[in-house]
Amino acid sequence: MSFPPLTEYDTSKDFDMASAPKSLPIDYHLKESLLVTFWKALGVGALFTSASYLVALLAGWLTEVNMLEVAAVFTSYVCTYLGVKQRRVNYLVDVLTTSLYCILFFQWGLYASMATQLYLIPTGIIGFIWWGKDSNPRPVMHV
Repeated sequence: MSFPPLTEYDTSKDFDMASAPKSLPIDYHLKESLLVTFWKALGVGALFTSASYLVALLAGWLTEVNMLEVAAVFTSYVCTYLGVKQRRVNYLVDVLTTSLYCILFFQWGLYASMATQLYLIPTGIIGFIWWGKDSNPRPVMHV
């Protein structure tokens, strides 16, 4: 398969910055309150954590239940839901999640994984600061 030279493509037709929306309307992002979104996230976290452990139990993978691990898995699902809903608080939940995994990896002797989590903790804090208020989010742009 051969490709035409790159100069033959007109990239101006792919994406026109002038026609791109400058920002989302304020109410677009906040159709439901943060409290409602957070309660939904807790429900999603509980549902998927339960399902994950049920699958592990039925498959015979589960030998013991570590409550710290359960909390880390639960907060991972909560964080993912909040991220999908584009809520700034997902970064704070992310810091909690990565802190829990950092402790777990230390207990299990997985020091390289622990080091990765130590890197992710400050990036979650930076993300929270850079995100801005939920009432004035930066638009999601596809590259």
